[in-house]
Amino acid sequence: MARAQKKKRPVSNSPKEEKSPKEEKVQLSPLQTDLANMIQALQDCKDDLGKAEDGNKSAGTRVRKILLITKNTAHQMRKDITQL
Repeated sequence: MARAQKKKRPVSNSPKEEKSPKEEKVQLSPLQTDLANMIQALQDCKDDLGKAEDGNKSAGTRVRKILLITKNTAHQMRKDITQL
């Protein structure tokens, strides 16, 4: 009886990828971090907005919550920028 051979994972022949200077993690200021977080939150709520438009009340609540957080963060950012 012949034994079944195990499948081998493909081996990558490419050299190790090195990060270019542009891909390195850049230290963001607190304002830049807040802005990036706001943008990400708004992008994440796109699906819920579509659901809310179709009549899903729970999705509407989630969208309103994200918009409120975004509004408050933007207001705080405005205060911080005037203090620069």
